[in-house]
Amino acid sequence: MIKELENIGFSEKEAQIYTALVRHREISAPKIALILNIDRRTVYDVINSLFHKGYVSRKKVQSKEVFSAVNPEIILDEFTEKIADLRSAIPLFNKEINKSEEYQEINVLYGVKAISLLINKALKSKSEVFMMGRGGYLLEQLGESKHQFVSKLNSLNWKMIQTHDYKKYSNKSDFVPKEIRYLPDNVKFGVAYIVFDDKLYFFTKKKEIMLIEIVDDKFADTFKAYFSLFWKVAKA
Repeated sequence: MIKELENIGFSEKEAQIYTALVRHREISAPKIALILNIDRRTVYDVINSLFHKGYVSRKKVQSKEVFSAVNPEIILDEFTEKIADLRSAIPLFNKEINKSEEYQEINVLYGVKAISLLINKALKSKSEVFMMGRGGYLLEQLGESKHQFVSKLNSLNWKMIQTHDYKKYSNKSDFVPKEIRYLPDNVKFGVAYIVFDDKLYFFTKKKEIMLIEIVDDKFADTFKAYFSLFWKVAKA
């Protein structure tokens, strides 16, 4: 539960204390501090923050102040409303973005969330999806959740240029691109890229995936041209 709360914006301490309040119903701050082994002053500060956000209620029982977590459905309703507000505002944001003829966006993302974002955007692609470089580890990083993406990815119009060491990943994967070609054995890549529509993604892996997203027509067109050149020399 703590991870899910952190994913929607709770701090680590907020998530821990809210979860403790859900489990123990009405409980005092000193008891929470004892259960979680957190400094009592910190517990009071976090509870006060949660109270002002509307996620915690408090009352006095026999002159002792105790706290309770509000029903999680209330939090869900709040976030649902915020998402609806943001969705209604997106056309206005897009209108402002489109006023600029030279629009460019650059983002740096890390880990499984980065891969998930890339795949979801690729699934909405209006053009062919080109990938070049050593990227066989991408799906493997998703663990068990990769299976929800594989069938959708296989429906896309993918073309891939890979180094020969990709084969050791492809044997483990159910992902099958529409076409794949291989570069000579002596060609190695430390960075791979995927390009489609006006989006270009560079990615590499050390301790975790690092993804650089560039939204720019000129960048995308340039790397589509590079792909076409390498496609001619790569072998099926």
